[in-house]
Amino acid sequence: MNSSYKYYKKQTPEAAADLMKTYEDIIKNQKGTRKVVPPGICAEYGYFLIQNGKQEEGLAMFTKEKELYPESAVFMDHLIKKFTK
Repeated sequence: MNSSYKYYKKQTPEAAADLMKTYEDIIKNQKGTRKVVPPGICAEYGYFLIQNGKQEEGLAMFTKEKELYPESAVFMDHLIKKFTK
C-alpha cells in the first residue's frame, strides 16, 4: 500500500486524505475469491479514524474486524475497551 507509506513518511493532510480513500476503497471493493476485506485492514482504518477524531466510526471498524476475523477478538476487545474510556 503505497498511500500508507506516504502517510507515515510525511503526515500531511493530503497524505491522510489519500490514505483514507485507499482504506475506503479496499473495504468497499473486496477482491479475491472470498470477497472479504484482508485481515487487519478494518483495524488499521479504525485506528486511523480514532487518531483523526472519529471515535465512533473507528470503534465500528474494530467491531467489523472482530466479526470478520474472530481470532482477532482478544486484541480488538482490548482496543475497544481502551478507546471507550
